[in-house]
Amino acid sequence: MGEAVENSSVICCFMTPEYENSKNCQLELKRAQDLGKRIIACMVGDKNNRKWKPSGWLGLIIAGFTYINFRDDSDSNIRLRAGELINRIKNQSSSSATESLPLPVKLFGEIRQKYLRENKIKRMVNEEKSFPIEQSYINLAVVEIKEQHEKEKKLKEQDQKAKEPEKQQDFSLEKQHGEILSTYEEIYGVKTSIDVENILQQCKDQIKKVFVLGRAGIGKSTVCQYVTYRWAKGEIWSEYELVILIRLRRLTESRYPPGKKYSVNHLLENEYFPCDELSRVQIKHFKELCNKGQVLWILDGYDEFAQNISEQLKDVFDHVRETQHHILTSRPYAIKSSNDVKLEITGFTNDNIVKYVEQFFDQTMKEINTDSSEAQKLLRLLKSNSSIWGVAHIPVNLELICSLWSNNDWTETTVLTITVLYDNRIEWQCRRYLTNKI
Repeated sequence: MGEAVENSSVICCFMTPEYENSKNCQLELKRAQDLGKRIIACMVGDKNNRKWKPSGWLGLIIAGFTYINFRDDSDSNIRLRAGELINRIKNQSSSSATESLPLPVKLFGEIRQKYLRENKIKRMVNEEKSFPIEQSYINLAVVEIKEQHEKEKKLKEQDQKAKEPEKQQDFSLEKQHGEILSTYEEIYGVKTSIDVENILQQCKDQIKKVFVLGRAGIGKSTVCQYVTYRWAKGEIWSEYELVILIRLRRLTESRYPPGKKYSVNHLLENEYFPCDELSRVQIKHFKELCNKGQVLWILDGYDEFAQNISEQLKDVFDHVRETQHHILTSRPYAIKSSNDVKLEITGFTNDNIVKYVEQFFDQTMKEINTDSSEAQKLLRLLKSNSSIWGVAHIPVNLELICSLWSNNDWTETTVLTITVLYDNRIEWQCRRYLTNKI
C-alpha cells in the first residue's frame, strides 16, 4: 500500500463514514499528503445519509477541496461525475508529485477559506448577534417568475374589485376581505419552492445565466452567502473550480477609478486580494478557468449598480454577463434582463415559518433563560391572525416579530398587531440608519 501511494501521480479517495473510521485509509491518505501527492476527494455512501460530513483527520486533510459528489446514484449523475473524475485525473496526472500546491490552487484555496469563515448569519434587528449559518438558514421559496406574476396579477384584480363602489352592492366587505386573503395565501402561503442548489438546473443553454429577483428584506444576500459557504464545503456545484461572489454595491468609482480599462482579474484582485497583486501564473490560470466555463459568478445587488454603472466598469460587467456562468440578484422594479431563467425569492413557506420560529427560540434559550414554550405560543398567535401570518412570510418581518416577542412581556392585555409590528420596525430602521451615520 505504501509503494502504491509513493508511485502514484494522483490519489482518489472515496469518502464514507467507513473510510473515515479505517486506520489503514487514514495512514494511506496522510502518507499521500506528506508526499505532496495530488488528492481528488469523492463523496459517496448511502444517499439517505446526506447529512454525514468528513470530520477529524479526514476533514483536516480535505479542507478546502472541491468534492465530486457521487451520492446521487442515478445513471445520469454517475455518468456525469465519472466524466468529471476522469477529466480531473487527466488534467492532474502529468504534474510532478513535488508540485503539491501550485500558486493558483493556493490562491483559490484562500477564497474558499474566506467563504468557510463566513459561517454565521447576523441578525438584522441586532447585528451584534449572529448564529451558525447551518442552524439559522431556512431555505427560501424560489419560484419561477412567470408563475409568481400570474398570481400577483390575480391579487391586484381582487384588490381593484374591492375598491370599485358601483360593484359593491352585493359584494360585502367581509366577502371582499375573504377573497383577497384567500388569493394572498395562494401566492405567499402555498409555494412550490426550488432548493437554491438546484437553480442552475433550470438553465438549458450552454452558458448558465440565472436572474433572481426579490424584494427588500427577502433574503437575497443571505442566499448568496449560504451558497458560497456550501460550495466551499464541497456540498454543491462541484463542477466549478471557483465561485466568485461580487457585491455590486462595492463597484464604486473610489475603488475603480476612471482612466483604466478593467478586466475580470481586476475584479478578483480588488474584491479578494486588495493588498496583493496576482502573479502572471495566477492570472493566466484564472482566465483559463473562465474560458473553460469553470468559474461561477454570483453578482449580488444589480439594482444598486444598474442605475449608475461607471463607464470604466461597463465593458467588464457586460463581459461577465454575456460570456460567464452567473447568478444575478436584484430587486424587481424596472430591471430588464435577457437571462432566460428568471426566478423570484418570495420569502418563507408556511413550514419555513414554523421552523424559523422554533430555531430562533432554541438559539435564544442558549443566551437567556427563555421558556421553550414561547415558540409555540407565538406560532399559535401567528396562525390565528391572518394579517400577521401573511407578513411573517418575509424573513425580516419574521425576525422582527420573534425579537419583539422574546423581548417583551406579552400578558393577556398585550396584543401583537400590525400597527405594533410596524411601529417597532420603523423605530428599528431609524435607529439602524442613525447608527450607520455615526
